[in-house]
Amino acid sequence: MKIRTYIILMLSLISLTNGVKAQIITELGPDNYRSIQVDWPGYQDYTKNIILLHEIYNGTLISPNFVIGTLTAKRGETSAGNRLSTITLNTSSAYNATYASFQASSSESKWILKTCTFDNKKYLAVEIPFSDACFSQGFYFTGYAKSSGVLMKAIPYQVNGQPVNQNILTGILDYNGALLKQSVFASSLEITAPVAIGTTNLDYALNVNGTIHSKEVKVDLTGWSDFVFKPDYKLDNLSEVKKYIETNGHLPNIPSEKEVIENGINLGDMNKKLLQKIEELTLYLIQKDKEVKSLEERMKALEAKSK
Repeated sequence: MKIRTYIILMLSLISLTNGVKAQIITELGPDNYRSIQVDWPGYQDYTKNIILLHEIYNGTLISPNFVIGTLTAKRGETSAGNRLSTITLNTSSAYNATYASFQASSSESKWILKTCTFDNKKYLAVEIPFSDACFSQGFYFTGYAKSSGVLMKAIPYQVNGQPVNQNILTGILDYNGALLKQSVFASSLEITAPVAIGTTNLDYALNVNGTIHSKEVKVDLTGWSDFVFKPDYKLDNLSEVKKYIETNGHLPNIPSEKEVIENGINLGDMNKKLLQKIEELTLYLIQKDKEVKSLEERMKALEAKSK
């Protein structure tokens, strides 16, 4: 099969540029398998950008749109640091549904899947990992790609903290649709919003409906239970503890089964309470050991007297 190369000259709508920029789309095979040099909109440092992937359903039935392949962001000069960020995409929108999954790798911040409106059409887009320095060598895609709107178009939306291109690009939001799978590999990852896994509950910074497997969990605490060993600590009488257990069905200062089922437990606080009980138990044992030794001495004295 002959490789057909189309050089599409597009009038840039980006307010940062005044010239005509080229997008190079090379057809490598059948079924829309392509190599694309993404439209160059005059990138600058301290600039945040998104790349429009393809049009998506927005209330009107849509023909198949998809991007299946790898998008690479490149930077590197003799006198500058090298940086290479990639994202492997599997996104589609057809009829009345949109689906997406991706796997990403970046030495900067993370790739983020977005939706937005451009030229009165809704698009699935990806936000480029941001750092102060731009990806000066541009963006390249290889894979299957088709869009009923624009395809693989890069647009800046913020420069030096100030919004740009608001007249052509609106409604930029995190993608919140059928995200089938997301894998992100990065040297560091900063998430400022709550994260929910297996649930829609967002009342904590991290909400997980399932099992967490970890080698280590560190919990920051204020205070610990060693106050039990201070001379002025009043240890409850065992008869009082026995009476409390018979009445309430659990240890003093430990939540009941009903409370745990309804509210769960705070790991740090519960560990502190359990250690307090262990330390109290140790004091009881020391106390009882002292009483046993005293009784043994009295028994020995009585035996000696009886002889």
